[in-house]
Amino acid sequence: MLGNYSQEALDKLHKTILNCLKEFDRICRKYDITYFVGFGTAIGAARHQGFIPWDDDIDVCLMREEYEKLRRVPDYEWDEKYFLVDPRDDYKLHRTLFPCLFIKETTFETESQVKYFKGKDKDKYPIHIDIFVFDYFDETKLNRMIKKTDNYKRFVLYSKCKYKVVKSDPFKVRLSCRIKRMISDILKITGTTSKMIYKKYLNYLRNNRGNMITSFELVDTYEKIAFVSTYNEMFPVVYLKFEDMEVPMIKNYHEIMTKMYGDYMAMPPMDKRWNSAPVVLDFGDGKGNVIKTKECES
Repeated sequence: MLGNYSQEALDKLHKTILNCLKEFDRICRKYDITYFVGFGTAIGAARHQGFIPWDDDIDVCLMREEYEKLRRVPDYEWDEKYFLVDPRDDYKLHRTLFPCLFIKETTFETESQVKYFKGKDKDKYPIHIDIFVFDYFDETKLNRMIKKTDNYKRFVLYSKCKYKVVKSDPFKVRLSCRIKRMISDILKITGTTSKMIYKKYLNYLRNNRGNMITSFELVDTYEKIAFVSTYNEMFPVVYLKFEDMEVPMIKNYHEIMTKMYGDYMAMPPMDKRWNSAPVVLDFGDGKGNVIKTKECES
């Protein structure tokens, strides 16, 4: 299932984000930073030795201390087309709790982004890879921590932008958007920034450390609960082929991915083969492969 993509555009996107991964890998190797691929990227490495054919993103993961080492890498070390962002940075298009490595002069916008968050024409969400940071936590507090960190996640989003209210949406959706807009206004009035929210999030994690590891930056609650491990189960990393490179995987990737996905080596049914299906995709090279649906032309 290609979503809005032509095969040509999806192939070009794969090449673009693979180059982004290679730059990320280069920096990590140079500065002795341990990372591993996760989720769909990990399944792709194990099952396809590369991208899942219909997938359109890359997920990389680091322990908190490794990510902070990455943050300290000087900007001049990166290829000039890439830039690293998390909620501590004043980049208003970054609206998530998890960091991203963005590619300059590109655009990757989903229907939801265009419908509810679209700003000025110059504000275009770039093509990127997702970076998930993993933390130690107290397992007895997991469910409570999921709820608490979900709030931090939403507040980071609300501090960066206001939802649009779309007249054609059902009443409950419009009401939800108005409530979210009100929260955005309150955060603005009180001077609460994403940087302040992220600092509270990090302090909360430090105050609830334990012996288990997960990432509270994930979107899907099931995956958060399923990916619970110990350091010795995850490290040292092992390497698998991914396209024309080798990528690090956690040591017990088979056991953990089986817990998360079941028989992850089996191809899912067609209705489960989903991707982000952007409605605007521009590689910024002036060579076409731009997706722009009628719904987002206005």
